[in-house]
Amino acid sequence: MYHSSKMTSASGHHYHHQQSSPNDRCREIMSIDNLLTPQRNQLSVQTHNLQPASSQMMSPSAADSAFERTPREKREPYSDQAQFYIMYVRVGKEKDWNQIERSFEDVFGQHRAKDGLTAVYYRIRSKWGLPPVNKSSQEISEEGKDMIRQRARGFDQGFLKKVGYFEWCQSYQSSAAPR
Repeated sequence: MYHSSKMTSASGHHYHHQQSSPNDRCREIMSIDNLLTPQRNQLSVQTHNLQPASSQMMSPSAADSAFERTPREKREPYSDQAQFYIMYVRVGKEKDWNQIERSFEDVFGQHRAKDGLTAVYYRIRSKWGLPPVNKSSQEISEEGKDMIRQRARGFDQGFLKKVGYFEWCQSYQSSAAPR
């Protein structure tokens, strides 16, 4: 390696500069690259140390599937009769959600959870043009009962008899009649 010392005197200080050949400069760069790249024997040790841990880790798709819910069985959408029934027993007959859940299964032969029944109820209120419950002074209102009577006209009398609609109308009319 060829080195030359060059001394410069600037305000009494001496500077030493080493000059190297282009080949020396290449070797220097390559040695820096070697510091950045792990050696083969280091790489095999690192891989060996990681393998037990990596075999215990779940793959991203396996990790996602571990938290996925099992899909519930597909259910038929609520029929017009079922929607009417929910409104009728909640607003007309003023039943609570536990009673509605039990009676829905008796009438339609399908179990529907309270959460689903209430969600449908709020959608029906909107579809029927009734105010949302949180913006209404009363969830059970004359407006809602009038809407039930109007909608009942579109249903088969056998269905209405099965759910006790005619008895409800008679009791409602007698209680609403002026005295």
